[in-house]
Amino acid sequence: MVAVELVKVLGFSRVLVEGDSLTIIKKLNSFSEDLSSIRPLILDIKEAAKGLQEVHFRFVHREANNVVHTLAREGRLHAWLMYWIEEAPLNTTLAAEKDRQQLNNT
Repeated sequence: MVAVELVKVLGFSRVLVEGDSLTIIKKLNSFSEDLSSIRPLILDIKEAAKGLQEVHFRFVHREANNVVHTLAREGRLHAWLMYWIEEAPLNTTLAAEKDRQQLNNT
């Protein structure tokens, strides 16, 4: 939900959100009522996405999603909430290259 709210604050109207939880991505793309224990989370994300002109939720395998995990590790090193907008830490740039190579090999 934080990602969806952040892109709205930054002024984006068309967004592709990738995630490595197939269950969550399927629920976000579903039009049927979710009765699972994560229903509140799914509803919050869908509600936040309503303000966007276009939003897509796409599943990516964890092996091809190193950037997100690298950013999460980097973020845990700081005591405050951080966003990288224009430049990312070097280890994240390296993870992005690894992701590209992984996607090209599949």
